Amino acid sequence: MDVAFRDASPSEDAHLSRILYNAFLPIWNHNWIQCLSNTLEPISTDPTSQVPLSTLQSRRLAFYRCIVALTRDVGGTISVAESLPSAPVHTIAAVLLFLPPHVRSSPLAPRILWNAGFLGAMWGYGPRGIYRILGVFGANADRMFGKALSEFGLKAEQCGFVQTIARNPEWKGERGAAGQLLQWEMKRFWRGGKSGKGVEDMGSRDLALVRVSVPVILDTSTESAMRVYERLGFRLIGECKIDTGTDGMGLKAEGKEASEQANRVCRQRFMLAMPEWTEFVLDETK
Repeated sequence: MDVAFRDASPSEDAHLSRILYNAFLPIWNHNWIQCLSNTLEPISTDPTSQVPLSTLQSRRLAFYRCIVALTRDVGGTISVAESLPSAPVHTIAAVLLFLPPHVRSSPLAPRILWNAGFLGAMWGYGPRGIYRILGVFGANADRMFGKALSEFGLKAEQCGFVQTIARNPEWKGERGAAGQLLQWEMKRFWRGGKSGKGVEDMGSRDLALVRVSVPVILDTSTESAMRVYERLGFRLIGECKIDTGTDGMGLKAEGKEASEQANRVCRQRFMLAMPEWTEFVLDETK
């Protein structure tokens, strides 16, 4: 392992937002939500960069800034995998935004949404983008997680939630840093560490029992990411095909080839992990 894990400082948020921007450039749902016809160019991850951004780049970056700010404001955790201190150049390898149980953003908290820049970010994406975020992706998640978690007697807000995870495209070290970061976060969540701070709200007198009964949930839009999560113990609990009218990168396109490509690629997958399904949680020596 050539990475170390830690909580990110708020002073790093602008840098992390730029990493997220670059990481998700080729991912279909991020392009589809923004209603793009062409891919955007990468940007510098240095927040002090003076290179001007296009309007579309600025709107995309504002969206990730909003997600990072909301995660902090509602009480979530932001962690990173980074190069070891002995490395010649410091690089953040991966970024994870995680929400413990009972920690979610809400339209009933306008001050938090305002402070996080939510309204401005949504305005930049327009009515169609807002609908795709809330009316398609959000509605699908509510329906699929609601159905699956009812078997456990739980609701989605009672679970840990992987809000966003991404590998920094600039990372040149070994592969798997994002998966290792998620594994690290899940360990401390289930062991009652910082990310587990919300489990006490469930009212159980036995915190250890709560740890082994609270799932971690996520949704993902790529098959390659799904395979990584499966290796970490997640199980697929549902899948929705999204009718995008785009190609496989979520870009506006017409024709049979683009349609067939989108039909194969443009899917929203829902996954769930329990501690008893993940051997690494039970190994206290790791």
